[in-house]
Amino acid sequence: MCKLEPAHVLSLRLYSTAVYKTINGPLRDTKRTGPHPLAITVSFVDEGVRRLTLTLTLTLTLTLTLTPQFLTLSLALTLTLTLPQTLTLALVHAYCAQRL
Repeated sequence: MCKLEPAHVLSLRLYSTAVYKTINGPLRDTKRTGPHPLAITVSFVDEGVRRLTLTLTLTLTLTLTLTPQFLTLSLALTLTLTLPQTLTLALVHAYCAQRL
């Protein structure tokens, strides 16, 4: 389904603990000039959240054809919902807790 690799699960699990301060701190430090101390972990967290972002698509199609004497009526509706990041992160935490 979301095809998480063990590195994604571990990184997301770490991010769901107090380690998030170590990850977020350097990202918010505007004076930092060097690379992030946990650059690989940040990369796996980012990719893992992207893989776990849920998108729900609902498509409704109605087609009505009576006879050649009447017009064809077609109606198509597509609705796409993407869950907000806070809900996605809560789902990530629940997913990681089940995997361990």
